[in-house]
Amino acid sequence: PGDSVEVIRASVVDGARIDEQRAAQAQAERARREAAAEREREAARQREAAEQQARREEEARRAQEQRQARERREAEEQARREAEAEEQRRREAEAEVAARREREAEQEAEAQRQREADQRRREELAAALEREEQQRRQQSLSAEQERALGLYRSAIADRVQRNWLRPPAETEEFECRVRVRQAPGGEVLDARIVQSCGNAALDRSVEAAVLRSSPLPSPPEPELFRQELEFVFVPR
Repeated sequence: PGDSVEVIRASVVDGARIDEQRAAQAQAERARREAAAEREREAARQREAAEQQARREEEARRAQEQRQARERREAEEQARREAEAEEQRRREAEAEVAARREREAEQEAEAQRQREADQRRREELAAALEREEQQRRQQSLSAEQERALGLYRSAIADRVQRNWLRPPAETEEFECRVRVRQAPGGEVLDARIVQSCGNAALDRSVEAAVLRSSPLPSPPEPELFRQELEFVFVPR
């Protein structure tokens, strides 16, 4: 009986130890699982943090790219506006230069017209003065000078007569009045019929004869020279 009690007591002790061991193992397993779960949660937190960091970096990168793209667009737009403004200034400058040149050309043309008008007025005045002077000289001619002037006209008419060629088939007698414009020295500048010879062919033949007679005879006295004079042409 005493051994039986000891065996029962030993069995009870061993059972309690086993329970303790099992409890310790269970606790260790729980601790292990909790540690593993904590490690998993930590890993998940780290992954989430890494993902958030990656998202933030991606968002920052995109924001940087958008900012750079916006800055490029703004710079391009600014460059375009500046180029357009420069082109506008260039066109305006060219237009101003063209307008100034046009004004200058108009002013020069007006000045040229004014110079030509002034020149015509001077020439007309000189011609008027010359006519007045000729009239004055003619009015003041003495009888002897009148005779000398008549001889001068006759000498011119004789010279023209020698150079005149009668047109074919023209046989009628005629007379006509011719106006001659000459330079000092007798060079003929112009010849014009002021009283017709009877027809155009005769008129042309006499005008041609005057031109062939250049230089005309000199007057017997220098003061008898006339830049323009008239004489009667009668063929012989």
